[in-house]
Amino acid sequence: MPTRLSLLVKTRIYCLIYISLLFAGVNDSAAATQEQIDTSIQYLLQHTWPRESSADLDTNLTEQHLAVISTVLQQHRLQTEQVAAFRAIRAHGLAAVNYVRFNKGKMVDVSQAEQAIEDFNFAIAHPGTLSVDGLQYQAGHTAKHLLQSNTLALQYWHSCAEQHHGGCMNILAHDYFVGSVSDGANLAASVHWHRTVFSTATNFVCAGIFSAYRLAQLSSYLPDSNTGKDWSEWHHDLDKLYSKVIQELDPNAKCGMGKALSSRYVMQLLQGAADPELISQALAVTTEETEQAVIGLLLPQQDLTLAPELLDQIMFTMDRCTYAFDLAIVAKHYRNMRAFKQLEIYLSNLAQSDCQWDATLMQQLQMAGKWDF
Repeated sequence: MPTRLSLLVKTRIYCLIYISLLFAGVNDSAAATQEQIDTSIQYLLQHTWPRESSADLDTNLTEQHLAVISTVLQQHRLQTEQVAAFRAIRAHGLAAVNYVRFNKGKMVDVSQAEQAIEDFNFAIAHPGTLSVDGLQYQAGHTAKHLLQSNTLALQYWHSCAEQHHGGCMNILAHDYFVGSVSDGANLAASVHWHRTVFSTATNFVCAGIFSAYRLAQLSSYLPDSNTGKDWSEWHHDLDKLYSKVIQELDPNAKCGMGKALSSRYVMQLLQGAADPELISQALAVTTEETEQAVIGLLLPQQDLTLAPELLDQIMFTMDRCTYAFDLAIVAKHYRNMRAFKQLEIYLSNLAQSDCQWDATLMQQLQMAGKWDF
């Protein structure tokens, strides 16, 4: 079965070839020439489709190319599917320009974001060979981040999740646990969507592995979550999927296995029989030196008060969150109150960024009386 990435590449090539053939008979007086149109299509497909944000995107140049696309839509006679293809390109471009503004803390051009949503809706209604679920996935991000409409975003993501789009299913699985988009958390719905993502195996490369890891967490720390298996079984399934990924798809894939193996060690520790070989395996699949140092802190007789400083040096905030949670559990296990409080505060301070899952898990344990000493 082709991966989502290969289908997307085919879609992009199709758009470029299909649209570039439309204008062989265009009148020379047209405002946009064939060369301008082809150049703008190629630029926008390369730089804004389907990326949600790019700090180095030249927004002025992108808007110039978007103006060419708008001219085509206004002045050329097109078939419906051709209009949809152009509007899909414009939607991604408008969204990309405003993601740059959003990520830099600048004001979003709401009229552009609304135009992007209108373009996405038209393309979704008249997709031709475009990927409807992919368009809905991007439209959901545009609605949530650029228009601050959680309700609209959830509508798009539910629709594409029902079509088994990996990104949309992951969003719902995460959101229903933390309640960041939906109206409150829903543990059963989160489990449902994580199980659905897991059922896709390696169709979305690492996605099934990530969901198996989350299900293992829920089974270990929230045993009433009814994931269908215990945490060790989910880890066993995770190992099988990872073996399949490296054997059949990408021998260099990491799929977050450093975090998964480290967390498995912590879960075993709570059961009284942790295998240090898991730490060795985690170190072997981790390339960042600081991350390796953090993993090493999970072993017995380590100075856990060093953790916050080391965690700050890890590149990705979400990785910091996962390790901070596991280190807090280890600190509690070894009755290290000082380190435990440090890590609890550290995790709480990160909760509003990329730490929603781990912060929510901590809160769930606090409410159940299972977090504190």
